[in-house]
Amino acid sequence: MKQFVPFLVNINNKNILIIGGGKAALLKAKGIYRFTSRVTILAPHITNELMEYPFRFIRREYKAGTVDDFFMVYACTDNAEINKEIGIECQRKNILYSVCDNPDMSSFVTPAIYKNDDVTISVGTNGNNPLKAIFIRNQIQQLIENNILKIENIIE
Repeated sequence: MKQFVPFLVNINNKNILIIGGGKAALLKAKGIYRFTSRVTILAPHITNELMEYPFRFIRREYKAGTVDDFFMVYACTDNAEINKEIGIECQRKNILYSVCDNPDMSSFVTPAIYKNDDVTISVGTNGNNPLKAIFIRNQIQQLIENNILKIENIIE
């Protein structure tokens, strides 16, 4: 089992690629959009809900070389072999990559994230139990939004 360390990475002016056009890609797109719109979606079929985002869309299958010029890649196809191939290519090219539903094939996993202005709180389970991470994140979100846990007016 891999061990992941939580960190915040600068994605300013960085190109991000999501390969896949279905539900898994939509979930990743919703999360990343809170931080940037410099996202390209690559898939032969893209859901209408995904098309509502201000991303760049390329309607075709993944092929070798697709990941070039991207800082970070999410492999979100419904084909485990293609996702594995994407991960192997990214690993060879030292590109950050996440293979959906397969933390062992990923160089990073996306935690459950709560974002409020410049405060970002992430909860991770090393990719082992995303529902548990989401549950804990939602508990933290409720504490903040119900003003039980206060994050404003902290003196620097």
